[in-house]
Amino acid sequence: MSPKLGIREDVSYAGGIAGAAAFGALGWFLNSPLLGVVAGVLLGTGLTLLTQSRTQKRIWKRELGLKNIDTIYGPLYREITRNLGKGSPNARTSFQSLEDAEWQRIKADYLHDFLPKDSKPQLDRYYGLVSKYDSLLGSVLTQVDRTILDQAHRVYNPIVQAIQYGALVAITNNELGLGISAAVLFKEHPRDLLKFMYRDLTLAEFEVVVIWDDVAHGSRAHRLRGPDELKKFDEYFETVCTLVEKLESVREIRQTLTETVSAGKTLQAWTLKLIRDPWSM
Repeated sequence: MSPKLGIREDVSYAGGIAGAAAFGALGWFLNSPLLGVVAGVLLGTGLTLLTQSRTQKRIWKRELGLKNIDTIYGPLYREITRNLGKGSPNARTSFQSLEDAEWQRIKADYLHDFLPKDSKPQLDRYYGLVSKYDSLLGSVLTQVDRTILDQAHRVYNPIVQAIQYGALVAITNNELGLGISAAVLFKEHPRDLLKFMYRDLTLAEFEVVVIWDDVAHGSRAHRLRGPDELKKFDEYFETVCTLVEKLESVREIRQTLTETVSAGKTLQAWTLKLIRDPWSM
C-alpha cells in the first residue's frame, strides 16, 4: 500500500469523525435529540472505519514484509553469505567465482522498487565489485599459467608444455601429480599441498613432472627425482612466486576481493536485520 494513500485515508476518516463530533455538539447546543443520535451514529461509524483501516494496513504491511523476505532479502542474504565464504582463498581453494544471479533477478524485476532507496547505491557498489572481481579472475589465471611456463622454459626446456609436482605412494608406487598454479598464487609449496591432500597415504618420494613435446616421441612426461632436481625446482618455484606476486592483475584482484568482502559484510548485516524485523521498513 502507498504510504501517501494510507495517510489520506486516515485524514479522511479523522475529518469525518471531527465532523460528526461537531454535528453532535451542534445538536446538544440546539437541544435536538435527533441530531445527537445522528452524530452518535456517524461518530461510531467513523471510529470503526478508522480502526479497520489501520488494522488492514498492519496486515498488508506484515504480508508484504514476509513476501519480501522470500523474494528479496532472504535470497540476497544467502548469495552474499556464499560470496563471503569465498573471501579468504588459499592454495587449497584458490580464487573462486562470486555469484550475482539473485541481484540480477531482482534488478530485472519490479522487486527492485521495493528496496529502500538508501540501500540501492550500496548494493550497486557491492555487485559492481563482484563483477570486477569475476572479470579479473580469468586474466589472473591465464597470466599465472603463462608466467609459470615462461620461467619453466628458462629453467628446464624451451619446449616445456606443463610442469607438475608429484609423489610416489609407498608400497604401491602409485604416482600422484599436482598442477602448481594455486601453489604459486598463494606461495605454498606443492609438496605441502600433496601431503595435506593425501594425508591418509604414506608418500615415499617426491618428483618434478615436466611435460614437453619431443619431436621424435611426441608429448612425454619427464619425471625428475633426487635431491638436486628437487632443489632446482624449489629455486624455480621461489622465483615464479615472486614474479606472480608482482603481476598487476594479481595485486588488483586481491584488492578488489578485500573491498568486496568489506562491502559484503555490511550488506549481510543489513539483510539479516530486515529478515529478523521486516516491518521496520
